[in-house]
Amino acid sequence: MALIEWRFRIPKRYPSHPKSAAAESTQGGPGDRIPMRHLVSAITSRLEAKPKSPAFWEEYPGVGAPNLIQNHPNTPYSIANDHDWIFVMPLPRPPQPDTPPPDAFEIHRAEVAPNLELAYIREGIGGYPLLLVHGYPETKRIWWRNIQPLVDAGYEVIVPDLRGYGDSDLSEKDEYDLVLYSRDLHTLAHDVLGHERIGLIGGDVGGMVIVDLANRFTDFVDRMIFFNTTAPLVPDRADWYAENGLSMNPLEHGPTGDYRIRQGRDPEELLADLDTKARRHRYVRDFYEHRLLASQYSFEEDDYAFMAEPFEDARRLAASWAVYQLEWDRPMGEMPMVIQQTETPTLILYGPDDQVVPKDFPKKCEIAFPNRVGPLIVPECGHFLQWERADVLNEVARFYFADLKPGC
Repeated sequence: MALIEWRFRIPKRYPSHPKSAAAESTQGGPGDRIPMRHLVSAITSRLEAKPKSPAFWEEYPGVGAPNLIQNHPNTPYSIANDHDWIFVMPLPRPPQPDTPPPDAFEIHRAEVAPNLELAYIREGIGGYPLLLVHGYPETKRIWWRNIQPLVDAGYEVIVPDLRGYGDSDLSEKDEYDLVLYSRDLHTLAHDVLGHERIGLIGGDVGGMVIVDLANRFTDFVDRMIFFNTTAPLVPDRADWYAENGLSMNPLEHGPTGDYRIRQGRDPEELLADLDTKARRHRYVRDFYEHRLLASQYSFEEDDYAFMAEPFEDARRLAASWAVYQLEWDRPMGEMPMVIQQTETPTLILYGPDDQVVPKDFPKKCEIAFPNRVGPLIVPECGHFLQWERADVLNEVARFYFADLKPGC
């Protein structure tokens, strides 16, 4: 199993200790016991010369930030204190499929509305079509670890950028909402690519889009995989929610929901604060790093840059916030079909390390999806399930849609 790799440096001379396995060495590794006071002494000069970046703390995981390590709810480290000694053992993260390079897939374009084109990836033509729908703060790049494995399993994989995101066009009229996203995708998959039936996979905003798509175009969608988003509400079953102690608020803001308030209520002020590419990049990177959406250490430095780069454009960052403004004063042309039960057969997954989508998500899905498999809990996984546990999603999807493939 893959381990999180880390190293630290210690002084060659320090008081002897019966438990010191590294007394004869200037380096230690997983499992070594080092006097904390000497570790701090050994790297004090580097603290002044090198910014205390995440990469630094990965190199010295037990130094300077033990409280951060111990208190992070999704920490991959086990900590044991013995007087003034600290024993740091990295826990394994499940190995994931290789991440293809940024230019691994050809980007296509198609007009789905007047003066508006979507950018999309289409691989594996001829297999049963799967439409993979991203959310926020994501683009089609969040599916990079899923595309080729699903193609290899015999599927045609279609991965668009929603309007205003990534390489897709911005709306000239600033028109963005769940129904427009849904209609765009139906036009792309049905009218442009010619598919009569399709399977859907989505989480976050993409999860709500595929619910609308399934309820709006009932003869178009065969099955769905749905994860880590807002569970559809069923207002006429208020008694069921009450009996199970569940709120009918779709998503409480809570302590981790501040971004939804700012993006929804105060987008102009927020955009003014993010007045450089670097600040916009940092803002989006934070969602993948310390905002507690993902299981810790699911993303590496290159991954942060890959995911955040499309949002450096201020216009695209602002467009991605539009869906959050629907809660406040942004008008929408049609009501999304997400306040009802969804009859489409649906496999429900949940990454429990997600500190934004609440723990009642699986229970709420029980009433929202009468023809369901699950909910199934995916361990060591947070909000970005398709990336964090691509190994699980790829295999689950391979089997869940298997009998729909041509010739089956």
